[in-house]
Amino acid sequence: AADGPVRVRLYDVHGRLVRTLMDDWRSAGYHDVTVDRLDAAGSPLATGIYFIRAETSAGTAVERITIVK
Repeated sequence: AADGPVRVRLYDVHGRLVRTLMDDWRSAGYHDVTVDRLDAAGSPLATGIYFIRAETSAGTAVERITIVK
């Protein structure tokens, strides 16, 4: 909706932070974020359900994703 800071984080099913995917200033509009199936340490993610949480000045959105090998 407006230019501003954007933070996108990946959480496991237990609510633990797995990785910060984006923490940057972005212009208004649509943007893509890629989940490369690695955690913050560079280890492969286990198969399972994860949650992506996007935070902007306009609000917060949470989406569920499934990682499969």
